[in-house]
Amino acid sequence: MNTEFQATPLVPTGMFPSPTFCVFSNRIIAIVVAALLCFYKHGTTQSSAPMWVLMPCSLSNTMSSFCQYASLSYVPFPLQNLFKSTKVIPVMLMGKFLKGTEYPWVQYGEAALITGGVFLFSQSSGKHAEAEEDATPVQMLGVILLCGYVLSDSFTSQWQSKVYSDYGKIDQYHMMFGVNFWSIIITTASLILSGEVPVVLEFLRANPQAAYYNLITGMVSTNPHPHPHPHP
Repeated sequence: MNTEFQATPLVPTGMFPSPTFCVFSNRIIAIVVAALLCFYKHGTTQSSAPMWVLMPCSLSNTMSSFCQYASLSYVPFPLQNLFKSTKVIPVMLMGKFLKGTEYPWVQYGEAALITGGVFLFSQSSGKHAEAEEDATPVQMLGVILLCGYVLSDSFTSQWQSKVYSDYGKIDQYHMMFGVNFWSIIITTASLILSGEVPVVLEFLRANPQAAYYNLITGMVSTNPHPHPHPHP
């Protein structure tokens, strides 16, 4: 996302033009893996949970991944990784809202301390980036995207936990297939409606290395969620 590739007529900056396509390509690879695992384990991709109940967490998962990719244009990668630690508070709040889970106040205090530490690091990262020409500066839009990433991801994990509780026979492979099924529909619609399809195709033809990066990222990010229940 922050590598300058060869510029094209539709993308004169040379920067990869579509975080949505990054999510789409990842989900294509993931659903193939999920389908193979479902057929191997169960002989079918159908589960006890209706497909529609997986759409909310698929939407939030798609938004989370979009924000994760898009934020890299505005914040340094180490800050993005560290920002994941602030997910503790949103996960707890989502658990309380969606499932009525109660947490001791000491856990809220620990989560607040973690969040405060990340905030301090983000401030120091911004000053450090200003001193280095090659560093990615911390911009407000990047912080907003990181917040969207954390909030969406927190909803995803808690909604998945709710589905596991409500439909006991569904496992992580069915969950993986259903979530990626809806994600492909969402990202495909987004790419078409936004008019990004010809832009991305032109860019990939001119920059096959970018297609290679998308492929590798999709392969290593495929995750069957072996630990379905989130830990705050």
